[in-house]
Amino acid sequence: MSRLLEHLGGGLALAGVLSQKVHKRGAYIKVLDRPGLDLSTPSGRGILALLSGLGEEERTRILRRANEGRIAARRR
Repeated sequence: MSRLLEHLGGGLALAGVLSQKVHKRGAYIKVLDRPGLDLSTPSGRGILALLSGLGEEERTRILRRANEGRIAARRR
C-alpha cells in the first residue's frame, strides 16, 4: 500500500484521507506488518497523523533543498 500511495504522490497524507473514506463505509485499515497502525483504534489513527505530519515536513525540506540546489546551479 505504501508504494501505491507514494506512486500516487500523496504518501501518508493520502493514507489518512483513504482511511477516513473506508471508515465511513464501516471498515477499517489494519497494517499487518506494523501492529501500531491499526486504524480502528484511536492510537493507530494518532500514529498515522504523526507520521503524516513528519512526512509532510520531510517533503517540504526536500523541496526546499532541491530548489536551493537549482538556484545554486544556475549561478554557476
